[in-house]
Amino acid sequence: RRFTAVFGIDSNRVTSFYSNTGRGAVVGSVVVGEKELYQSPVMREGMTGQNVAVPLGDANSFDLIVRGKDEGIIERVDFNQADWADAQVELTDGRTIRIGDLPTAPLARVPSTDLPFSFVYNGQASSEFIHQWEKSWSDDVVGPDITTKVLTLSDPQSGLTVKCDVTVYKKLPVVEWVLTLRNDGKTQTHLIENVLPLDCEFERDNEDEFVLHHSNGSPHSLVRMSDETDYAPRETVLSPQSNKKLNSLIGLPASNDLPFFNLEWNNRGAVFAIGWPGQWQADFVRDEHRGINLKAGQQDVSFVLEPGEKVRTPRIAMLLWKGGDWLRAQNLWRSWMVSHNLPRTADGVLPPFQHNASSSAHYIESSGATEENQKMFVDRYVDHGITPDYWWIDAGWYDYADYWLNVGSWNPNKNRFPNGLKPISDYLHQRDMKFILWFTPEMVTRGTELDLMQKPWLLKGGAEWWMGHALIQGEYPAHVNDSGLTLMEDVAAFGTGNPDATATTKQSLADGKWHLVTATRFINPDTEKSELRVFIDGELNAFAVSNNLDLMNKNDSFGVGRQYQTRGIVGEIDDVRVYDVALDASQVRSLFKQQLDVKPSHHYPFNKSVKDVAGGIDGEMIGSGDFRFVPGVNGGDDSALVFNNDYGVKIPNSAYENYTLSCWLRMDAPQAPPWGRGDMRLLDFGDPAAAEWITEYVDSRITSQGVDLYRHDGIPPLSFWNANDESERR
Repeated sequence: RRFTAVFGIDSNRVTSFYSNTGRGAVVGSVVVGEKELYQSPVMREGMTGQNVAVPLGDANSFDLIVRGKDEGIIERVDFNQADWADAQVELTDGRTIRIGDLPTAPLARVPSTDLPFSFVYNGQASSEFIHQWEKSWSDDVVGPDITTKVLTLSDPQSGLTVKCDVTVYKKLPVVEWVLTLRNDGKTQTHLIENVLPLDCEFERDNEDEFVLHHSNGSPHSLVRMSDETDYAPRETVLSPQSNKKLNSLIGLPASNDLPFFNLEWNNRGAVFAIGWPGQWQADFVRDEHRGINLKAGQQDVSFVLEPGEKVRTPRIAMLLWKGGDWLRAQNLWRSWMVSHNLPRTADGVLPPFQHNASSSAHYIESSGATEENQKMFVDRYVDHGITPDYWWIDAGWYDYADYWLNVGSWNPNKNRFPNGLKPISDYLHQRDMKFILWFTPEMVTRGTELDLMQKPWLLKGGAEWWMGHALIQGEYPAHVNDSGLTLMEDVAAFGTGNPDATATTKQSLADGKWHLVTATRFINPDTEKSELRVFIDGELNAFAVSNNLDLMNKNDSFGVGRQYQTRGIVGEIDDVRVYDVALDASQVRSLFKQQLDVKPSHHYPFNKSVKDVAGGIDGEMIGSGDFRFVPGVNGGDDSALVFNNDYGVKIPNSAYENYTLSCWLRMDAPQAPPWGRGDMRLLDFGDPAAAEWITEYVDSRITSQGVDLYRHDGIPPLSFWNANDESERR
């Protein structure tokens, strides 16, 4: 409505070493559009400032212009400078704003209305094609506190459907959403990767900077149980071209950072929460100007969906705030958590605080617990006036060998609990206490009850390629660019290092028959990924990708049958070949049929010798003893080399970029467990029969032992395991 100010030249010597007394020649103007509404006389230092009062009408913007005249420049010293002092604008609603209190342009863009999530489908970013998909919004479902709606996006070609369930809260500035990806088609989807339920951008004004308020998790809980830095608040300034990563470790959601954080800028901000009880990651990336990109979701996602299958993402919650007080925003978020997320009793009341106790600190979890000492501990609590709500018996109450982590036999240890755990449960109930018991039924150790009872339902554990027994093994003892093809008991594993990537086959090779095992590494220029494939008898059996495109040249040699000191195989190997190209699927099939016309770099047919009939670099003995030969894959005069973990054959590594490793293998029994986590198995909960059986198995223990609360730990955590029964799913 109206602009007022005092216009004139300051009396100062800021602009020059020379005195500006009486100098300067400046004219000030107020302009709306192309119309000048005010022009001052020529102003000089020492003159009384001009009172300016200009009606603006209903203008949305106006310009303040200062023009210096040539006479204000003396001996090339420019004395032209001016102020609009006490500049104010009266708005049409009666409010008055001091211009000096406003932020300096450029201001932040209006927030984008783009989808706040993204994914990669068939190698293409969703932002490039999602606008072509069929799109629909459901009708709003309005409740007393929330409104829910569903956005559905469908690909008419492949049948992939992405559903976004949105919840908007009425009393607090919170919205949350979760994605479900479903295959409504009749065939397998393309590869789905990098699914990010949170992918959005923000821009700040010209002033201030982005500040991230976040908190430690409990990184020491895995080793030391606690530390003075656990859950400590942190503050990170995100300056141009900087980045910050928050994440969890080994599948435990609060083991490194807490999945809650507050991003502040220009007296406003957003609080985010990532709902995911496993491996998550959030990346904050600042551009060189005023923008920031925030991506968050589950780590390392790559999978296909069969017809009818679906998968959900982590849930995202976002609270938008303004007003300059980030601590007030924290309390708004806490209010939302308490009001809408904490479990309540049937009458809507928060349950009272629960106190549980145990003797784990005294008995190495519960590996030293007995019926007698558990009752003794309970009595000591009660005698001193403390009645816990729950008594917790932790890991080690069951039968195991050597170490409490060797789980898989979920029966009370007969030596320490000859009457089972029911007497302890009864003892607790007589004292108004309930009973917590620890389980981790998905993990099965070799030789335990579940291993002996249900072998067909057990997946092999998350051992990596370098832990296996040498087929054509080039493992170098460090995090370096190395590579190798190995055996994990009865399956093959191929991988590269730095960081490790492993493709593990699923077909058992321990059947006494000859099998061709072929591994290829191909650097795909289109995806800029390193693709690892393993073929069994000419057919693709395992696939993995790596971001490492470097030359795999740290290992100058491979060990066939055994590497430099240990991890040899028990079995027979024939016709070892190394190619300096990645054979394609049709070429591998031709190799299996022994019809391939591509010449290898090195070829060791093992016909009564370890000569290289292609590259001329003969093999060398690793270990000791005499080479022993047996009939080979082709019979007749063809021979193969037999191994018994006593020797190996050293051959050169001369193909570093794209290459193929191949050999024929025969073995009668699985190899010993691989070094490291080889004794572990994972129960296949993806098999409905297995899930139903283990549920009944555990429930029978809960019922017979009088357990009130089932405590479930996932050990080892999820990042230790790969879905090696589904080579294209991570």
